[in-house]
Amino acid sequence: FIWSIAEGCDGWVWLAFAHGGLARIHPVRDQIETWPAGDPAVPDDGFNLELRIGPDCHPWLMTLTTLYRSASPDAPDFRPVRQPDGESIEGGIVFEFVEPDALVVAGQGGTRRFRRRSDGWQLEASAPVDGAVTALAVAPDRSLWLAEPGRVSRWAHGAPEPETVIRTDSSAAGEPRLAGLLIASIGVDAEGGVWIGTSGRGVARLSPAWRGFRRIPYGGPLALSRVERMAADPAGGAWLLDPQRGLQHIDGAGRVGELHPASQLGRVHDLRDVVATADGLRVLTDRRLIHYRPDAGERIVHYESGSEVPAILRFIEEGDDGHFWLGSERELIEIDADGDVIRRWSPTEVEGTGLRESALIDVERGPD
Repeated sequence: FIWSIAEGCDGWVWLAFAHGGLARIHPVRDQIETWPAGDPAVPDDGFNLELRIGPDCHPWLMTLTTLYRSASPDAPDFRPVRQPDGESIEGGIVFEFVEPDALVVAGQGGTRRFRRRSDGWQLEASAPVDGAVTALAVAPDRSLWLAEPGRVSRWAHGAPEPETVIRTDSSAAGEPRLAGLLIASIGVDAEGGVWIGTSGRGVARLSPAWRGFRRIPYGGPLALSRVERMAADPAGGAWLLDPQRGLQHIDGAGRVGELHPASQLGRVHDLRDVVATADGLRVLTDRRLIHYRPDAGERIVHYESGSEVPAILRFIEEGDDGHFWLGSERELIEIDADGDVIRRWSPTEVEGTGLRESALIDVERGPD
């Protein structure tokens, strides 16, 4: 049976058969040329002839033991692909060209990335696998998507090793639809979506909105212990809030900034929420709203709950024209950029809502 198929630069379609042998077909001229198993021009070192047409328009073949390239673009004349030390490149299950002068070979022995030099193909990077790679795809950003019996992983261009995206083994208890999944093929579309073809379980697509995950554990640079609020920083990255410990900034590359202790912001009060704007942070404590500029260390109290029975402030939401909405258990308070109160609203003012006995918990600004 046909194991792989590839279209040549001249319109010929090449076929590789699982137990040896090659053919090529010209779909317009209705011509067929064959080289059966045992032909001296065709490698005979085992099952699995993985076929590709290289950037040089020459056919490339890979068996489980060796990677080959044909010296001719028009007929099989296969020679082992050599490394600078003269050793041939060991084969695998799948291989792909990442760039015209770079390719990846994957299989039971791991995933290896090679780059062409004047004296051969140099091993550039390698990574172990969980079992064997059964499918491989190259994304437009030159990252690699790898399917293994236990996981789908992404090897970002220049990264030291692949990063697990989806677990498909017994550890995928939280995703029962994925447990025991055998992935037979994987591909990346023009939008960046990753298509996963399974054996007996249909087809799945991973959204192009996926951008990967990086775990940053507590301890070390990240001095927080419980992140309860986050705020996107207009300058990039995000601010993380721990009610007792304080604030830290983390950028898109995972670099963690210095700790801004809660004691410098809320004194004896817990931190409740944070909003990041172009002119600094608005940090909410149990009793105060503080305008905090981290770079300058400047701290200005913009609002303070000063009634005889002060309400505990819970949340803050940015409004229009530099205004902010503060929420306590009992009411919403709109303040301007200077901290002056514009208006107040309480659910007890709304007849028939059934909210008279309720405490406000949070607020989000809608698209309108």
